[in-house]
This record gives sequence, structure tokens and C-alpha cells, in this order.
Amino acid sequence: MKLFGLRLDKIESALTIGNTAIVERETVKLRKQIAELPQTSVVIKEAASVLHCLQEENFWLSLSSQKIEYLRNQVKPLFRIVSDADFKAMRFERDILETLLAKLRDQQERYYTLNDAIVEQITELPLSVGFVKHEEELIRAAQTNHFWNKATEETFDELIAKLSPLMKFREQESGAIGQVHLNLADLIHNKEMVEFGPQHEAVSITRYREMVETLITGLTKQNPILSKIKDGQEISPEEATELAVLLPKHRYIDGCLVVFLTQLDVISCMIVKFTKFCPITSAVRT
Repeated sequence: MKLFGLRLDKIESALTIGNTAIVERETVKLRKQIAELPQTSVVIKEAASVLHCLQEENFWLSLSSQKIEYLRNQVKPLFRIVSDADFKAMRFERDILETLLAKLRDQQERYYTLNDAIVEQITELPLSVGFVKHEEELIRAAQTNHFWNKATEETFDELIAKLSPLMKFREQESGAIGQVHLNLADLIHNKEMVEFGPQHEAVSITRYREMVETLITGLTKQNPILSKIKDGQEISPEEATELAVLLPKHRYIDGCLVVFLTQLDVISCMIVKFTKFCPITSAVRT
């Protein structure tokens, strides 16, 4: 029901600023939602008179404020009966729509907050699952600032079409006791992200840690300087400079290893010694 209401809000905001392209785009989606109401439901059958006028093309040619109120007051409540939908997919689509609405209303702070919440959901998609792996390119791209800075209505439609069906595979913290529905306002929790690379890719600190640890473990087997650091030996400023040239060639590392990796047992001594000579350049944002 909230998804339908948000779509009405977006159409209303688009009408206010004269953006007819968005109005037409969202109207098509609105009509699709109405068409997907379960026709065998008693509630829908009893609402036949309410829905009858929506079958006329004239109703949709020009959505006035009166028509929007009619849809909000008479049609929106009918979506309460929807029970067999993929609610995780619907929640993801709703979050995307809220983000687009904030952007349309020029609510920048809210837009970026909602943006971060969507990225967090995407980072929880397990690439070990075949269906998820198939969309790996989009999943990784959607975790970058570059992606969001260039995003268009078509971009968001692609996210909904390709990623919302995958939300049921999201990896969440263990110990959950099942889904609980409370009539409380949604709270959006910020998650620390690390930006790296020329296109400012962004992933969670946990994921970045894993990526860099895997990279360094592989490089240590090949590079004698890294092997020396791992074995607890001192390195010279010249050797550190050589590493400073080598490591930025790998997109996961901007200049050198980031300081939070000191918590990793395998390479803790490596970080402490290497950062004596190399500045920290990876950015952490919350």
C-alpha cells in the first residue's frame, strides 16, 4: 500500500515542477500495480465501481489533483489485501522510490541517507548464490559513488528490475528470530563505507578488509619486501617507496594499506611498519 502511495506522491511532485516525463513514467507503473490487484478477491469485486472509471483512458490523460486524491482515498486502501507478494522485493522498490522522491524534492540530506541504506542492502547480497552472481557487475557498480552520481530514472528502474528479486537472498546477522512487524517509524542506520579507486567505488569496511587481505596474502607470496614485513623484518625507506609504487596499481589500495587493517592478525606487523613511510589515502565515510 505504501508503494502505491509513494508513487502518487512522486507523480504529484513531478506535476508541481512540470516534469511530464516522470508523470508519464510513473503513471504507467501505477496502472500496472492496479492491474495486478487480485481480481478473485471479494474486496476487489466489491470495489468494482471504484475501479471502473480507471479503465477509461480519459481518466489518465490528465491527472488532476482531484484524480490523485481519488486514487489516494479510494484505490490505495485496496492494496491492504495484497498478501502473496515478494515483500523483500517490494521493500527494495519502495526504498528506491523514496530515494527518487527525495531527489525530486531536492531533499539532498535525505537523498544521501536513503542512498546509503540502499547500498547497505546491496552489499548484503551473497555472490556465492548463482542468481546473485549473475548480476555481479551491477551489484559492484551500485556500491560506488560514481554510479549514484550518474544515476538516472532508467538506472533506478534497472536496479529494481534486476536486484529486487534477489533481496530474498540477502545475508543478515545471525540470531534473527523471524520477521516482526511493528507500527513504528523506520530507522535508517548508517554503515561505514570505504571509498577507493578512480571512480570512488564504495564497499563496507568488512568487505574492504576481506578484499585487501586476500590481495596482500597473494602479493606476499610473490614480493620479497612484503615477505620481509610479514616475517617481522625492518624495511628501508627505499623498499617502502618501491611498495608505494607497486600497491596503487591494484584498485583496492589507494597509495597504501588503510589503517583499520591493523586489526588483522596476518598482516598487523606489515601495516604498522609500512605506514611509517606511506600516507593514508583511502577515505572512510559514514
